[in-house]
Amino acid sequence: MRKSLIAVWIVLAVLASPGLGGERFGAGMPPATVADYDAQHQRSPRERYPDYVVRLFNLRRVMDASLPVEQRLESLAVVNRCGAGRGEAASQVAELLAAPNVPEPLQLAALEYLLRVGHQDAGQYVLRLLPRIDEPGALRDAIFNWLTRNPVPGALAELTQVWARQKAGGADEFRFRAVVERLSGAPWDQALANALNQPDFHARGSAIEILGSRLEPPQLKRLLLALPPKTVAMRAMQQFIDELGYVPVSGAELIQTVHATAVASRQPDLVTAAVATAQRWSRESGYVFNVRDFHLLSRLGRDPLRKDLPRKELIDTVRNAIVRAKPVRAVAAPQSANQTDDFVLQVDSLSHADLWNLHLLTQMLQQPVRQVQFGIVADQDRADTTGGWGGLVFYEAGQAMPKLYMAEPTETGDDLRYAEPRKLQVEGRDALCRFLCHFETRFNAARVGPTPEELLDAIRGNHYGLVLTALNGREFAAHYYNPRGQIVALGRYPFNQ
Repeated sequence: MRKSLIAVWIVLAVLASPGLGGERFGAGMPPATVADYDAQHQRSPRERYPDYVVRLFNLRRVMDASLPVEQRLESLAVVNRCGAGRGEAASQVAELLAAPNVPEPLQLAALEYLLRVGHQDAGQYVLRLLPRIDEPGALRDAIFNWLTRNPVPGALAELTQVWARQKAGGADEFRFRAVVERLSGAPWDQALANALNQPDFHARGSAIEILGSRLEPPQLKRLLLALPPKTVAMRAMQQFIDELGYVPVSGAELIQTVHATAVASRQPDLVTAAVATAQRWSRESGYVFNVRDFHLLSRLGRDPLRKDLPRKELIDTVRNAIVRAKPVRAVAAPQSANQTDDFVLQVDSLSHADLWNLHLLTQMLQQPVRQVQFGIVADQDRADTTGGWGGLVFYEAGQAMPKLYMAEPTETGDDLRYAEPRKLQVEGRDALCRFLCHFETRFNAARVGPTPEELLDAIRGNHYGLVLTALNGREFAAHYYNPRGQIVALGRYPFNQ
């Protein structure tokens, strides 16, 4: 590159020198915009700069970090417009993708240029930048076209992660399928199933999301069961298909499934208990198993002292508990899935697992010892202005038991957001639900109920939640929510201090 820069300045100096033809090319530097380049070609050949000079001049500008990114992008467009010599220029443009601190728009424009001219080393840059290409456009078109012609080993995982972010049946659906088939040499669904079964494939969550949103459950189950398992994930999925008729359809569900099989491998009776309970609920109320319920099903089914209540009795018990506690309407996220947080108005759409969760949580909230504990947490939360407070609820000793997890330290110190620690994220894969505290001030009625972000976290993480909100110095309100976006107001309870 340095030799090229020297060359362009020598050429410019010669052309500008009196008596050496400088008068033929007019005043000023070579064109640095496409508009100026096109305007120059309206002149006679004696009055315009040769393309190789324009190209070298603009390559210097493309590489000049002191120029605004808009000017560098414009010069790259001029280099592309020059046409001849693209192959020679490509190796210099490629330096942008290897250099540190290059603005992303310039990196993406450079990648598009390399793909367009067919640069031999473009593959390594496609893999590195592909996860950042989400929007349709010329760059995505160039990537699709390039990958179709040039299958790159290792590209399947990155492409799968991008594809998983697109809606099923989107504008580029068939292009994703075609490139996956070109990369793998197999039909797209078989290719993704095979990838799930490879130990070195790092996009399993994305692959199962694509398959789960595009295949019917029976078809997906047959596809997965046909493979000899080579990974922990595949063995876990096949076990849950065999024993519970369940297959995960999201990355969160896949992680929970793998975790549940690991727990069950140490305590095999948990699977037996979960299967028996799920089958009983299915017969009685049409319950459909989801892995987020494994903790409840397995522990409840293994508890000899807990009577498994029928749906009608559960509904009556929960309704009576909520009525006694005088529910408070959620205001933090009023637009729930059913447009209400009233238990009675949405009871028909709540699953059998929801009803058991509500039963156990209302019992927990009624216990004086828990009310005292939450009062202590409220005092500590108000004293701590660096972040939110929360934890997990487990089924232990026949009842719902809360466990506090200190938030992960953050740079922003947002007192309204609970930054989940890694330990909670791992142990939360086998828990009844998360609980979050809106205790940052004594009078917090404006934040009653889960926020839109907390509802979205439950959907993405496939977990249940319980939000506790301080109403005044003496009482707090409780709200339950699930991954379907439903909210149930559980009432108000004393801190009992």
